Order: sequence, then C-alpha cells, then structure tokens
Amino acid sequence: MYAIDYRKQERHREMETMAAGEIFWMVAPSSVSGTTTVRLIACEIPGIFSKVVGVLTLNHFNILNAKSYREKNKSYHIFDIQPLPGIMSESQRLEMAHRHLDMVVSGKLDLSAQVATQRSSFENSGFHTASQSPPQVIVDNDRSALFSVVQVAASDFPGLLFSVTDMFFKHGVHIDKAEISTKNNEVLDIFYVKDSMGLKLTSVHKMSALKAAIEKVLSQPVGGGLKSNNKHQR
Repeated sequence: MYAIDYRKQERHREMETMAAGEIFWMVAPSSVSGTTTVRLIACEIPGIFSKVVGVLTLNHFNILNAKSYREKNKSYHIFDIQPLPGIMSESQRLEMAHRHLDMVVSGKLDLSAQVATQRSSFENSGFHTASQSPPQVIVDNDRSALFSVVQVAASDFPGLLFSVTDMFFKHGVHIDKAEISTKNNEVLDIFYVKDSMGLKLTSVHKMSALKAAIEKVLSQPVGGGLKSNNKHQR
C-alpha cells in the first residue's frame, strides 16, 4: 500500500495496472472548511469499505459523508472526515490510519477487537448515549433493479458506521454503493448491496438475519458523543 502524489497521467496509468490487494490512498483538503477528503481505489479487497471506516474510527476521525461504488474489479471510495479533539495532529492520524489499513488488509490487525476496545474506553471516559429515535433498518428489493437497498436510520453514536458496515461484511454482503449522511446527530445511511455471488439478496432468512444483526448493534451503542462539543465519531 502506498500514497500517490505523481502527476495525473502517471496516476491513471498506475491505476489501470493495479494488482489484487493493492490500494491507492489520496488525501486532499475538502471544499468544506475544516474537513479533509480521503479518496481510495482498491482492487479486489473484500470488505474494504468497512475496513476503511474502521481505521478512520480507530484514529479518531468523524466521518461526515462517504460515497462508494464499484467498477469491474476496483472499488472507489470518498470520505469527508474531520478530526476529533486529541493530542496527535491530523496528519499524524492520517498516516497512522494508512498504516492500520495496511495491517488490516494483510491480516496483522484485528480491527473489530480494536474498535470494540476503543468504544469501551469512550464509555469509561465519560461518553454517553444520545439516542433520540429508535433505529430503523429497511431492506428493499424493489428500489433498484440491480441491488438490494438497505436503509439505516438511527441516532448517531461513536463507531456507528463501522458497526453497521462490519455486519455487512460478516454476513457476506458486498457494498457496491453507499450514501452516508448525518444531520443534527441523526444518521440516514443508504447501502446498495449484493450477495457473494453478485446478486440481489433473495433469501428471506438471510435478509432477516442481516436486518436483525444491524438493529442489534444500533440498539446497543457504547458511547454516543463528546459531552463537550456533541460531535460524534462515525
């Protein structure tokens, strides 16, 4: 894994010849003041969206918006992020997140365990839940001809996005496209997904199990936001 800052044409040539397991990681200031945009291109890495969300969460970034889509054997991801208060600088955290992603992809870091430990520390450090509305998970097979569409609405809490996307990964569901948004501490995330065979989710049992798993992690959040500034870590 490596960051790319070559000229545009050279970048395009490199991207066309990406090997399986390779990632391009690019960082640039966002058009919104005080935020940063992380762009990634990944080649044949299962669960990469959840992995990126996890390492950003682990390094104390608030994910404001995210988009993801897939073309052939590559997936493209855009994250608008903002650092939460802390000792490390934003550049140091981004470098650490990059390293952590490399470790996760290579199997050297158990991301789920690390995020779970972090969430426990949030609770012990004075974070609190801020749930104002019951979570809602809808699996819709009529909205799109190609994808099953999963809509998640809930009050935000630290690590919510990773908790949800990790459930997709653990249930063998691939995220082809994602639309992530948070407003007034309320989350409305829409995922366009397929099963491991590249088809819509058709098994009633599997859809019910996925829905129940997501609802479970949403109804049992650890932490919910900084008491001092009410910013949540997605």
